[in-house]
Amino acid sequence: MNRTLSEVGEKQISVCVTSSSALTHSYTIQPIISLSCEIVGPLLICLQEPGGKFGPIVEKNLFRPSNVVVTCTKSGKLTKDIVKKLWSDKILFPSIRMKSLILLDSWSGHNKQSIYSDPEGGDKTCDLLVIPPKTTSIAQPLDCYYFGQHKDIARKMYERVSLDNININLREINNIIKMKSLIINQLSAEIFKPMIRYSWFASGYLQSHPGQFKNVKEVCFQFACEACTVCANSAFICCSWCREFLCFQCFYIQYHTHDV
Repeated sequence: MNRTLSEVGEKQISVCVTSSSALTHSYTIQPIISLSCEIVGPLLICLQEPGGKFGPIVEKNLFRPSNVVVTCTKSGKLTKDIVKKLWSDKILFPSIRMKSLILLDSWSGHNKQSIYSDPEGGDKTCDLLVIPPKTTSIAQPLDCYYFGQHKDIARKMYERVSLDNININLREINNIIKMKSLIINQLSAEIFKPMIRYSWFASGYLQSHPGQFKNVKEVCFQFACEACTVCANSAFICCSWCREFLCFQCFYIQYHTHDV
């Protein structure tokens, strides 16, 4: 969060946070969307750990959902080694067809064709196309629309926890993983395929507009005073899969997901 409310004309604004690290970069996510309008493979999350690795207790108790792969570095940012050995070899290649084309930005950690070779020594090939520097805001499908929708769900979770004084820290490791897993699961629903297609259209890779589609706000959060289908408490979200209204407890705490 980089904004806070204050009185008009106030020159100094004080903010209370649970941790100073909550104000800085703490993790990186690496999703993949396809031109066939699907989320490809599990989501890679790179968390920030002071020593660059998880301690034994954290490692033992780490939440590991099937649609998320978790790693860490000192900075919370990806490294060339993680891109090759984890993202390319363990996530990308097992999820693609025999011949694929991957579109990436110009970051030096992942913009080399040598990274994208079949780890099994098989016939799968993945050709690399690099987006020119300083053009991701107009030429990267994830940046042009998808990431905004992903962040909308996360923002709603943070707001609900804050407004309802729910005793949970969404910046803790396992809570971050659970939150991202739920978001990816929601965005994998059939109803969001036209939205993902629009991401490709908005970045210039498709000539035809996908037509009318619904975004995250319209699918998941455009309702008033609905009761949770499970417990009758006030609803937090309308599930993009089953279309049931769920409170924060039944959605987040109970980990409401659907098989993709």
